[in-house]
Amino acid sequence: MSDERATMLAVFAVHNAEEIAFGDRGTPFDPAVLARVGLEPEDYGPRRMALATAVITAAVAALTRGLEDSPGPVRAGAAVAAAGALALNGASHVGRAVRLREYNPGLVTAPALLVASARAARSAARAGGLRPGTTAACVAAGAVVTLPVIVGSLRLARLLRR
Repeated sequence: MSDERATMLAVFAVHNAEEIAFGDRGTPFDPAVLARVGLEPEDYGPRRMALATAVITAAVAALTRGLEDSPGPVRAGAAVAAAGALALNGASHVGRAVRLREYNPGLVTAPALLVASARAARSAARAGGLRPGTTAACVAAGAVVTLPVIVGSLRLARLLRR
C-alpha cells in the first residue's frame, strides 16, 4: 500500500469518526432538501452514519487498491476519481463552515482530508501515467458521483439499520 493511500484512508477514517461523534452539532441539513434526494434527518444518526461511512470507505479502499503495480489508466482513473471525491468532501466542509460561520461535523479533519486525498490522487495519476487533462476529468467524475454515492450509502444504511 502506498504511503499516500494509507494516509488518505487513515485520515478518512478519523474524519468519519468526527462526523459520527459530532453529528448533532452545527446546523442540521434542511429536511426538505434531504427529502428531495430521498433522505430523512434520521439517516444522519450515528448508527446509520457509521454503516454508511463504512460502505464508502470500503469502496474507496477497493478503488485505490493495487496502484503500486503499474495499474494502467482505467484503474488509476478510478483511484483518482475516488480520491478526488474525498478531497471535494473536505473542501465542502470548509466551504459550509465559511458560508454558515459555524462548525459542521467533519470540519476539524477536513483540511487534512483535502490534502491527503489530493496527494493520493496525484500519486495514482502518476502511477497510471495520466495526463493532466485526464486527471482533471477523473476528479470531475468523482465529484459527479459523490452525492449519489453518499445518498445511496445512507439509504442502504437505513434499510439495514431500521
